[in-house]
Amino acid sequence: MNGKNFMKRAELANLLRRSPAKANFFTYLCLFLLPWQTVWIYGFVNPSPLTPLPVGEGEYWKLTHYLVQFLIVITVLIRWETKKSETAKKIMFSLWLFFVATTFTSFLSVNFYLSGAFLFHLFSALLLFWLLLDERIETRKIIWFLSLGLIVPCLIGWWQVLAGWSPASTWLGLSEHLTSTLGTAVVETSGERIMRAYGTFAHPNIFGGFLAMTILMILGRMIGSMRSDELGRIALLRRASEGQAIRPYGRLWYAAIVRTIILILLSLTLVVTFSRSAWLALLVGIISFLIVNIIKHRKITRQFLKGLVVVFVSVIICTSVFHTAVFTRVGGTERLEEKSLSERQTEYQMIGEMIKINPFVGVGPGAYTLALAEKFPDHEVWFYQPMHNSFLLFFAETGLLGLVFLIYFLWVVFVQYKRKGEWPFAPTAIVAILATLALFDHYLWSQWAGLALTAVILAIFTRNLEEKY
Repeated sequence: MNGKNFMKRAELANLLRRSPAKANFFTYLCLFLLPWQTVWIYGFVNPSPLTPLPVGEGEYWKLTHYLVQFLIVITVLIRWETKKSETAKKIMFSLWLFFVATTFTSFLSVNFYLSGAFLFHLFSALLLFWLLLDERIETRKIIWFLSLGLIVPCLIGWWQVLAGWSPASTWLGLSEHLTSTLGTAVVETSGERIMRAYGTFAHPNIFGGFLAMTILMILGRMIGSMRSDELGRIALLRRASEGQAIRPYGRLWYAAIVRTIILILLSLTLVVTFSRSAWLALLVGIISFLIVNIIKHRKITRQFLKGLVVVFVSVIICTSVFHTAVFTRVGGTERLEEKSLSERQTEYQMIGEMIKINPFVGVGPGAYTLALAEKFPDHEVWFYQPMHNSFLLFFAETGLLGLVFLIYFLWVVFVQYKRKGEWPFAPTAIVAILATLALFDHYLWSQWAGLALTAVILAIFTRNLEEKY
């Protein structure tokens, strides 16, 4: 019986291995559905009974699985085996070691259930990264499908801003938000409350991070679009020589128009997320692109400049419409902005005490807020949030052990770049925007959406070791 089951599994594996096109389709589908936060909440963790807390469920004490995570697992089973370069294999191996170290810290966590749930999120993100490293996946399609997946969230975001509310939908992963409800992310201007665009995400900052990173990736591809167009024309001429009926330049024009429309929509929506960290991250990324590109190539391509103008004009137009709210967010002098800054100062004051709990293995991945509640009781539930700095949050949750394996991963990446003999400019801007987001927010480490975004960013970064724009 066991032999028969083994044969059936082997036959299934062989069948799946013969379906690279199907695996590609499901990989791109995962990217398209990545912005949708359809979630299954299967449990809830409470602090110790000795910890005095008001009645209420902490947002970060829920045990969750996301629908797209199961789709990623299915895609891995369909793909079964991937074609990777030696560079990608080495980087992937270092990340699996990092995952093993994180798993070890989970067994010493202040709450294993929270850490176990986090491990599934981290494991899913690593599987997504593993899928995106496959040589049969195209970088431009990674960006295209992620961009297309953000169109509906952008439209929903604009509805939220203009209507001042957002309906709840279990199947679509949408939470209800009302401008008049306390806890909703809003901008207060002269007594008026303007809802920030959530899209399909748990918070506007996460939505803003996705938008900023996608805009930057589109601009990065436009830097090398002249070379890509040349290769495309060569391919079209080759098809023509073989007698195939083609329209030489129609597809290129069509792609340029669609790309411009998407850039406009993403840029306009980024403004109404009113996410200062996302605004700053995009600015840092663009400046990095310009500096490194000028140093490396002594020029900037016209296609990149056209894309930059589209983004700049879109941002200026939208800012002129919502100028009061934008200046309120930038100035930081209104009540909510001062409260936000005060809360972040408090977080930096408490992080030292949290690290002291267990500096070697941390309080456990995903368990920071629970440890915070037990260390500093007698606060409202909303007070217990992750540290708004992904680097410090990571260190507090995984300790020196996690830090050692993170440094090892970075060292492997550095060695691969050194062997390549040159430093591609596109990844430099990606690293800059990722570091900026991590410095001012926690979701890149604390939430599934952030882990997934990080996986996509690292995949683009790694693929650039083998590709030249």
